[in-house]
This record gives sequence, C-alpha cells and structure tokens, in this order.
Amino acid sequence: MARSLLAGHRLQHELESAVDIVSRASRMAREIQKRYCDATQTVGDATTLAKADASPVTIADLAVQALILGELHMLFPEDRFVAEETSSSVQDERMEGAIRTWLTQYSTRGVDERVRDSIDLGSDAGGCRGRIWVLDPVDGTKGFLRNQQFCIALALLVDGLAELGVLGCPNLSAAQEAERIASGYTEGIEGEKCLTIVNGTDGCVFFAARGAGAYMQSLTDRREQALPQQIHVNANTDPSWAVMAESVESGHSSHSLTGKMIRILGIRQRLGVDSQCKYGLLSRGEACVFLRFPRPGYVENIWDHAAGTVVLTEAGGRVTDALGGELDFSHGRKLPNVRGIVATNGHMHPAVLAAVKHVLAEDVTSG
Repeated sequence: MARSLLAGHRLQHELESAVDIVSRASRMAREIQKRYCDATQTVGDATTLAKADASPVTIADLAVQALILGELHMLFPEDRFVAEETSSSVQDERMEGAIRTWLTQYSTRGVDERVRDSIDLGSDAGGCRGRIWVLDPVDGTKGFLRNQQFCIALALLVDGLAELGVLGCPNLSAAQEAERIASGYTEGIEGEKCLTIVNGTDGCVFFAARGAGAYMQSLTDRREQALPQQIHVNANTDPSWAVMAESVESGHSSHSLTGKMIRILGIRQRLGVDSQCKYGLLSRGEACVFLRFPRPGYVENIWDHAAGTVVLTEAGGRVTDALGGELDFSHGRKLPNVRGIVATNGHMHPAVLAAVKHVLAEDVTSG
C-alpha cells in the first residue's frame, strides 16, 4: 500500500485514499468492459451514446466518476472537483439502474444511492486556489470500446499545482516489458505499422506525490512480492534507440507533424496505446517519448494530462508544451495557449524539443 512507502508525507492520507478508490474503480471498469465490449459483440444501446464531440460515453465513464467523486467527497468534503462527465449523460432510469448496480458491488461508502449528485460534483470551474481533484473517468474511451487499453486518471491540484497523480490501467500488465504484438494498425505515423500491447491479466496502477517518487503496483496480485515498486524512466539519450508511445486513434494527434519530428530524431520504434497509459509506459522506462499535437483550434483539457504529468515527473521524466514551458493547470478546466504536449524520459527532452520547434516553425512558414 501507499502507506508503507509514503509514511509522513503531507498528502499520505489523500494518496492512500486515491489509490484505493482508483484501484476499485479500475477493477469495476474492466468488468464493465468485459461485459459489454467483448471483441465479438456490439455495444448495447444502454451502454454507449454519442456526445457532441463524437466521442463515446459509456456506463463505465459515469459509474467510475460517480464512485471516485462520491467517495472522495465523503472523505474530503471541503475539496472541489473537475471531471469530464455530467449527469445529463444518464439517459433514463434504466441506465441509472445499471450504474447503480455496478456501484453497489464496488463502492464501500454507499455512493450507489447518490448517482447523479456524485457525477455532478465534477462541474467545478477549477482555478488557482484551493484543493481540486481532477478526474478523467475513462481516458481512451475508444480503446475501451475496442476492448483494449484505457486509463482512469486522477490528480489533486493544490493552489493550481499538480501535487499527486494516480493512473489506473486495468489492461496494462504490471510486468515490465509487457507483451507486444505486431499490429495491422495502419493509421500510425506515415501509414506505417507499429506495435500494440496485449491486454495483461492483472492490470496496474501508477501513483506519485510531489517529492516522493513514482510507484507501480498490480491491480490484482495481492502477494507480498507484488507490493508497490518504485519506478524510474530509462536513461536512454539516443533517439535512434528510443521507443515512442503514440495514440492508436489518429484523431487524437497530428501524425503528419509527429512523423516529421521522428524523422529528424531518427526514432524507429513506436508503440500504439491509447490514453494516459502512455505516461505510465514512459514512467517505468518502457518508452522514451510521447508527442501530442491536436488539430488546430483544439484546447487541451486539464484531466487529459494532470495525473500523468505528476507520475512521469516523479519518475524522472519531463512534460512541457511545445515551447518547453511547464503545463499550467491553474487556468480552469482547460490548458489555454498550449500548442502541443512533449513528454520524455527527461534525458532526451532538449533534443526532442529542438525537433519539435523546427517542425512547427516549418509548418508556420509553409502555412
């Protein structure tokens, strides 16, 4: 448990609570995925609907948000919450009943009796003052629906600074160098194939607090030898030997821009994985670089990066915008004026930033 590793840390209680709740939410989400998103089945009418931005919303999103925010609110009633979903996505009593059924199994604090209220705790505007929990209940929703990788990402901001982060990765094996397969995925950079990760049998949770390091533990293995282990980025400084983690969904980032950057750097190995699982892979040394350059006009949400930034930074890595500036989570629910996200093992950050700036300058000139 986090208790044995962070005894005396000023956020020990918060981190212990967050790891416990996210772990239970991760196990719940994985069971929902198994139930509704088997590769041989279609997703049922009561489990998925389309939001205005065309991304799917599932029972898992809503149940996870209700469980995590509802339980945190009971533990820390003065804290505020920023999260992705609202109870308006609960279409009818049938959907609410399905959510309540899952919460009955996984909540230890009776959240199933306050489904809509718990979900709507996440409507705070955010900002630079006070304690604010930031949640993405199912990051990588399309990966979830493909029965592949997704992540539950929770962070705590204190006066605008990201102080702790927890990443629940239900399908990512806790074993280092998780099994990979050659994928037929052809929407990778420049249309080339990349490797994807086989779903693990255990799943894992990453967690970190500012100044206390980053850790990983199995979601299911309760043996003593499976206690949390401290994790670190790898020490690679040569881009030609680097592994780059990239999103499976091409709509999440400009693969054209990223392709130019990796050609400059000479990166030859790529790993396709959805969600903030990418931050976890970098944090435990399995990848070195993650780049994200969304479509023009898109403004990043703080819940897409807050938790991953804490974990990777505490593991020895770096996360900045495309100009090398630190991400600022104090401006509300969004990350304004962020052209792109650059995450590395730290050792390669100057070289990667140089390539990023070169390509972006060319893009402006040609545009």
